[in-house]
Amino acid sequence: MIELGVIPSITCEELYLMLDSLRIDDRRKLSRKFRKVWRKIAKTNPKMAEYLGLGLRDPEPKYFRRRSALVVSRISGMLDSIREDQHPVPLQPW
Repeated sequence: MIELGVIPSITCEELYLMLDSLRIDDRRKLSRKFRKVWRKIAKTNPKMAEYLGLGLRDPEPKYFRRRSALVVSRISGMLDSIREDQHPVPLQPW
């Protein structure tokens, strides 16, 4: 999941521990991938962009939770569809 821009953590503490275990350049790549994924999802629908806080200068914590939940949900759904179809498909959650 890291290659897709997602760290498999449940709590913020787990997330920070996992990020701290990565090298600085890997941390930067991961952050950029995650940001790219949620922004592409947000740009598909104006209501989704508003729901995820696209374009806000100082987003509230609720937007961060929404973004991470949406990206993880999208990737999880893609993984489920691959398991059902049983043939490899390139994973791109956007």
